[in-house]
Amino acid sequence: MPPPASPLVAREVSSLEELHADWTRLAELDGDLFKTWEWARVWEDAFGSEGRVLLTFGRAGEPLTGIARLTRAGRGPLHVLRFEGQGPGDQVGPVCDPADRAAVAAVLRKAVTTRHGRPGALLATGLMREQGWAPLLGGVVLRGRPSPVLEFNGLDWDGWLASKTKHFRQQVWRQERRLVRDEALTFRRITGPDELDGALDQFIAFHDARWQGESDFFAAGGRALHTAFARHGLARGWLRLFSADLHGQPAAYWLGYRFGDDYWFFQLARDPQWERSSIGMVLINHALRCAFEEGAVRFRFMSGGHDYKMRFANADAGHETVLVTGPVLARLARTGVTTARRLPEPVTARLRRLLSR
Repeated sequence: MPPPASPLVAREVSSLEELHADWTRLAELDGDLFKTWEWARVWEDAFGSEGRVLLTFGRAGEPLTGIARLTRAGRGPLHVLRFEGQGPGDQVGPVCDPADRAAVAAVLRKAVTTRHGRPGALLATGLMREQGWAPLLGGVVLRGRPSPVLEFNGLDWDGWLASKTKHFRQQVWRQERRLVRDEALTFRRITGPDELDGALDQFIAFHDARWQGESDFFAAGGRALHTAFARHGLARGWLRLFSADLHGQPAAYWLGYRFGDDYWFFQLARDPQWERSSIGMVLINHALRCAFEEGAVRFRFMSGGHDYKMRFANADAGHETVLVTGPVLARLARTGVTTARRLPEPVTARLRRLLSR
């Protein structure tokens, strides 16, 4: 009879670099782009590491089982931690083999609720319902929002189009054919380091011209974060940066990645002068067609229930804000969630903004 496995324990470390090999191995098993070592690296370069708590989970004499990037949130009698990367990182959570999530969650819960002998809590925005972290951590779901996904279910592009309505199919074909005929539409994928920086600059210029400061995607350290990650993604073969050119000039860009079985839709930007041409939807359709042709399993539209996402999606990965704490505070939190659902919308909107910080 084999000896029992040694217990899984949490250990705090100080450097990303010492974890590179284990992190890369775990990220490939996990399949979540936001849990890659490269994402953690560019986050640190853009925002620093002050307040970070880097936990590893492992057994004596064995490779690491999991890693969690946390950061301290404020001061007070309750020691509150968050996942590092909440906000610009659409999804958060420990990186591990999905088969080890329950074991990692149990040790993480103990680590965050009793750290340094003080009462503690984890307030996590961006845990994915499909990964099951909230129940595994024994957490209270404070709020949720959609994270639309298109599951391909073994279909190819033509098979998927055939499953849609006649009106949907006609829109897809008509919009692209019109732009090819009238505006000399062509598509390009950015594949070389020599063209990447110029394409990213143009992409950001289109984005800024469209949103006029209303979007925070490239705000603060966002520009450094996303441009650096695009360079890493290009080197690793993950980057999918598509350009839709009209009359030989870029009119729109689609920024995303292929990681694991999935296509990850990060951002779309178009030249404002082509705002009424449907170029954005045509480019999304092109990226989706490429995902089918590459043999991806699903297309992730990321969090937010926007109409244009919902017209494609057939599943919801679920983006949750979860509180993990001791039993007394957990009961209070559950009561608070129930009460908040009865409050007027302006009050609940204010609470949602506070939780998203």
